[in-house]
Amino acid sequence: MALTTDIKAYYKLDESSGNAADATGNGNTLTNNNTALYGPGIINNGVVATSVGPQYLSIGSTLGISDGTDFTITGWFNIASFATGDQALWDLGFTATSYTQNAIRVNGSTIKYDRGRRCVAQQHVDYSTTINTGTWYFVCQTFTASSSTVKGFLNASEVASSVLSGIGSNGCAPTAHFFIGQDGDFTNCNATIDEVGVWNRVLTGPEITQLYNGGAGLQYPFTAGPTNVKTWNGLAFASVKTINGLATGSIKTVNGLG
Repeated sequence: MALTTDIKAYYKLDESSGNAADATGNGNTLTNNNTALYGPGIINNGVVATSVGPQYLSIGSTLGISDGTDFTITGWFNIASFATGDQALWDLGFTATSYTQNAIRVNGSTIKYDRGRRCVAQQHVDYSTTINTGTWYFVCQTFTASSSTVKGFLNASEVASSVLSGIGSNGCAPTAHFFIGQDGDFTNCNATIDEVGVWNRVLTGPEITQLYNGGAGLQYPFTAGPTNVKTWNGLAFASVKTINGLATGSIKTVNGLG
């Protein structure tokens, strides 16, 4: 299955200013709130979300995904500074009697993969690790509707899994949304965020590894040439046979002997 299958939105965040385009062509442009800036990302630029303003990106829809269906959200983040409490990287929030918000938050050394109700105690599965400022991390959250299972990934490794139904009283009036740099509880962050993708299916482990791409990232439409190819005099020789470190392609032979 191609990585582009069932993708609903992908934000390269390569802009220099203004709103953020949806690279898939599905028209899910994100509004730039309070003039969020763009700066160096994992690939080209990323959006710089801050608690001042606050500065974040948003759209008043769920990108064509319905609550109670499978989804995956992936992206990269680089924390500029730690704030008191949670920092919300992004949030997919549904509006219905079964309203849930699905977010990834960072709180000090803890990454929270959340599926809960707005304005009430959140359901989340946590992973404790060391998060450093000025360092790029790749995170992914999947939701399998048939089992209500949330899985969390860090740098392409599965680090957390739990059944999270999103049950509980609805504490606030819900609104459909997708935010980058904030969540439905108005939790902000101070981080650069880049290469955010949303799918209406659960990505496989190999697909998540492909997106991580050894720490280099992989941008929509997810095509990449070979990396780390060795060369000799400017020519690739990955498949060239050698003798004592010398290429044999131009060695003349007599009766099969060099």
